[in-house]
Amino acid sequence: MESLVRNPNCPADIFTELFPKFANHALQNPSWMLFLLEGSFLMHLNRGFVFTTLWEEFSSRPLLEALILHPIPWIAEAAR
Repeated sequence: MESLVRNPNCPADIFTELFPKFANHALQNPSWMLFLLEGSFLMHLNRGFVFTTLWEEFSSRPLLEALILHPIPWIAEAAR
């Protein structure tokens, strides 16, 4: 699964589903920014995962920077 989520040809729905389980691997995907720019990726992330990420002390910087762009205001503000 880790290799699939790192693959630039990983379909968006599978990438989104696997992201919470393999976030560090997913962030290594060369298409990571494309998923982010696509717009709906952040909205489809599991809310429990987002909440945990915002409160974890060791969340990765690229993921927190991505959540700053989240369309839900409280999530974007919490990420800042």
